[in-house]
Amino acid sequence: LFCRVGAWIAGGRGRLWLGLDSPHSPAKSAHRIGRAYNDEEGWTAAFTLNALSHVNDITGTDFDTADWRHVAEYDAASTSVLTHVEARRAVVLSVPAEGGGRRELRRFAAGERVFVEQSRKFSEEETRRLAEAAGLRLSRSWASDDYLIAELVRGSA
Repeated sequence: LFCRVGAWIAGGRGRLWLGLDSPHSPAKSAHRIGRAYNDEEGWTAAFTLNALSHVNDITGTDFDTADWRHVAEYDAASTSVLTHVEARRAVVLSVPAEGGGRRELRRFAAGERVFVEQSRKFSEEETRRLAEAAGLRLSRSWASDDYLIAELVRGSA
């Protein structure tokens, strides 16, 4: 879908530049990718748990971030980091009830996970394939062990 939008944006003579994370390779281990989403300072965990506060603000739920922990794991098969929040204990989630008070929405068992995000990693070959499927062509690219910058234009190779 993103590449289809890109095809529309790029138009006849336009260019679309994408910055992409590279997947694991001999130069970039799966462990290294996983560490990037589990930083020692806890910034990524704080970001993930902050999403629960936003859900509370929008829906009126009562997620308590102290009841949840950030879990991010690299899945080599899908070349993506899968991020969840995991209940630290049994949790009862509630929402405002009609007429006041609260009503139970759902129970979570200790260790139960809720999916938050999937952060895909793309090789140059996969980027080329996805672009071509959307009517775009990878015209130039710049790569390191960590990143790929891809310039996409309209049309086939």
